[in-house]
Amino acid sequence: SKGMKKMLTTHRIELFVDNYIGVLDRILILVRRSGWNVKDLHVCEEKSNNGTRIQFIIEGKADLTLLRAQLARLDCIQSQQIDCAPQAERELAMARSLDREGLAAAVRPWGARLIASGRQGDLYEFTGDSAQVDQFLKAITQAVPAQTARSGRIEL
Repeated sequence: SKGMKKMLTTHRIELFVDNYIGVLDRILILVRRSGWNVKDLHVCEEKSNNGTRIQFIIEGKADLTLLRAQLARLDCIQSQQIDCAPQAERELAMARSLDREGLAAAVRPWGARLIASGRQGDLYEFTGDSAQVDQFLKAITQAVPAQTARSGRIEL
């Protein structure tokens, strides 16, 4: 009915595409011009099918049917899958410090796992959702001088 606002929806798109220069640009321009906002993006080479796998999360109020049809017309796409929002998300965080005892004490409440120990210090990994990783990294950097890294969200 008139005056009714359309709700934001979130969807996961997975594409297998031919791997050549400009493919990602073509796809993302199409998605943006269709009225969708890209919230998350992962790209990796797939040696088994001589292409690239692109996964992204989109959010918007636009017509998903239109986007699906536009993607299907691109000659670079081998296959596509569009789902509702992901059911599970994880993120990996790593922290390294020369203060081995301090780092061990700081990661203990989080259940982080020691994955390497050497001249550059001890290296721990932690997995959780994005909010948990934020909290973990904040706790570690407040407790000891540490190098940290995070993977970004991985969703299914």
